[in-house]
Amino acid sequence: MARRVRGVHHTGMAARVEAIHIGARAAFAGPAGLLADVGIRVVDGRIVEIGPAATVRPAADDQRIDFDGLLTPGLVNAHTHLELSDVARPGPLPFDRWALLIGKAGPSDGPAAAAAALKGAEVAWAEGTSHIGDVTTWPAATRAALARTPLRGVSFGEVRGMGARRNLWPDRLRAAAETAGHQPLAAGISPHAPYSLEPAGFRACVAKALAANLRLCCHIAEHADEGRFLQNHTGMLRSLWDTLGGWDANEPAFDGTPVQFANSVGLLSDRLLMAHVNHATDHDLDLIAAHGAHIAFCPRTHAYFGHAPHRYGDMLSRGINVCLGTDSAASGGDVSVLREARFLYRQGATSARTVWDMLTWRGADALGEKSAGRLEIGSRADFCIFPVDSAGRSDDPLSAMLAGEQMPTRWPSHRLDSPPPPPPPPPPSPAA
Repeated sequence: MARRVRGVHHTGMAARVEAIHIGARAAFAGPAGLLADVGIRVVDGRIVEIGPAATVRPAADDQRIDFDGLLTPGLVNAHTHLELSDVARPGPLPFDRWALLIGKAGPSDGPAAAAAALKGAEVAWAEGTSHIGDVTTWPAATRAALARTPLRGVSFGEVRGMGARRNLWPDRLRAAAETAGHQPLAAGISPHAPYSLEPAGFRACVAKALAANLRLCCHIAEHADEGRFLQNHTGMLRSLWDTLGGWDANEPAFDGTPVQFANSVGLLSDRLLMAHVNHATDHDLDLIAAHGAHIAFCPRTHAYFGHAPHRYGDMLSRGINVCLGTDSAASGGDVSVLREARFLYRQGATSARTVWDMLTWRGADALGEKSAGRLEIGSRADFCIFPVDSAGRSDDPLSAMLAGEQMPTRWPSHRLDSPPPPPPPPPPSPAA
């Protein structure tokens, strides 16, 4: 007999269960879209069969579970800063004043960053996130902490160094590229932004990523003043440097847009996840599309800073992979990518299907996680179950889940494989 579960998970299913048959009233499968009356077989934590329930039958020894709700892949938060989870979002501030405030309020050492990252991870996991693209200033500490959570994805170590602080980026790059001791998270490199890392640092980050087969993440065209800063080192971002101290006159100017700058240092490629891209020309978008780079759009942070309407629709129409991120709690309010998706959907300009794509498989692709964010043969069995009945719109569950407030139940409630043993205490990592 199958155990029927009304939108909640079947407890007691630990790693010893090897074969499971799951039935669901509806499932969002990723690129295949919404499926009705679905059967799924899972063996050793991976989907081995999926299709109509009438044809995907349980094997004799399968554990059987039926879900009355909408079954989806685990959600993907492609761009976040978990170590800022202790920093409350302030009232509306211009970008430079916000950056100064967050620099003072954020973690001052590795243990503080790790504790805040774990707090953010708990929120993210509870509200449906299975994979993250986390940017961290303290990679050794936060990776060791997050490796003991169910989250998977990429931990991007942040690299900064410009002006009189240019001597800092080599050590930060070494820390970012360290790959040992934090599986199942992969290491990645985040050259922070064109206003915080000199061109030589960008080129070194790209070279290291290519040599070690690591993914890259960079804040590009986040602020309208970024191009002005690149061209003549003036404007709001230069004023921010003057307040912080450490500027010198040896930084080269660049006569072009931030996206064109990224191309000039070899950054644009299909291994790059570009955070924000709030300000881009048609030529910029053509460049991004030609190189296969991905874009993480953070709608609530975008709204917080009052940017002009984002061009994610134009990006998608050009074939650019656009996914969702939360940025940090200090700008988006929290690190729930489900709430991010609901915020975007409720603006009324995007279909439910497009938002679900951005919330799942598009984010997985941006992180190089091709087995995540989708329900298909070979994918990891990491599901969210939404209670369709309570939504009152079971004929259109994708819209109902975005219009409503229902939180998913996770299945399984923890990783199917055994978690790794706790790693040794991490060495200190340089501050921002």
